[in-house]
Amino acid sequence: MSLNKDLINSLVKVTSRAAINCYQYLGKGDKKLADKAATDSMRNDLNNLEINGEVAVSYTHLTLPTNR
Repeated sequence: MSLNKDLINSLVKVTSRAAINCYQYLGKGDKKLADKAATDSMRNDLNNLEINGEVAVSYTHLTLPTNR
């Protein structure tokens, strides 16, 4: 299966906008608000793409060392 370059670019934009929209809430101690901002952004942008399919969301929690 090959993906269309325009679709790939659109999905990158969706992800980037989600990150930008939740950035203001990072480090404020309200994970749910940051998650909602990203999720709402992604949902809106994905609904505006001309695609027919199903979106699966998966949460992976990664703990990184604080001292690098």
